[in-house]
Amino acid sequence: VLLSCVLATLAFAVEAAPQKFNLRQEVDKRVKTLNKELRYKKAERVEAFEKLRAEEMFATSAYCRAFIDLAAVNTCRCNGMWELDGWDVRLGKRIPAIAQRDLDDAEVPFGERAKLAAKLSEYYAGENDYATAEKVMRTTLADRTKHTAEEDARAHLALADVYRWQDRFDEAWREIETAATFEAKDYVMAAGLALAKVDGSTDRAMKLLSRLPSEYARLDCLLNSRWTDEAMRKRA
Repeated sequence: VLLSCVLATLAFAVEAAPQKFNLRQEVDKRVKTLNKELRYKKAERVEAFEKLRAEEMFATSAYCRAFIDLAAVNTCRCNGMWELDGWDVRLGKRIPAIAQRDLDDAEVPFGERAKLAAKLSEYYAGENDYATAEKVMRTTLADRTKHTAEEDARAHLALADVYRWQDRFDEAWREIETAATFEAKDYVMAAGLALAKVDGSTDRAMKLLSRLPSEYARLDCLLNSRWTDEAMRKRA
């Protein structure tokens, strides 16, 4: 009976204990809510992100500031750099200032800075300022703070995009192949397959694809990248 009482008391204490507040989950939830509520009101959404960023619990977190700014930059980008018909110039011009304040903040984790740098380089490429686009990514890659293999790989892929947009295919391939040395996963292979569609370097793409651990993984990547004919030939 005593043991039952003790167990019941412990169970009640665990149930009554407040859940630990997770700031990252909270900022993610708030950003998703704003994206949903202001889906068709881009300018109002960017202003709402500015207010969210200023809230005390988020303003004191470098990660949260950058996370919110990334959401704002994605909103400003509209439909992407190659679909400029619907480009809102007033919103688009805000991208450099929004992104740069986090790129200059050493407290912001490398992964978030790399994501913002990729968006900023895309913005400059859309403005035909490829020199600045390349500089943004090279400066990011020169960062010596600790970061993960995936963060390194994705930063190299972003620089590869800058080269691809200029038809500098050899340099783009070098960045993709460097990315694969950090993390030989399907998203890196997909970048190589996409580049091969443009410059015709099928052999180079297949060599890159061979880094995947199994034939199934290679076929899956081919199919997902819409290399259906090639995938069917390999399967046969």
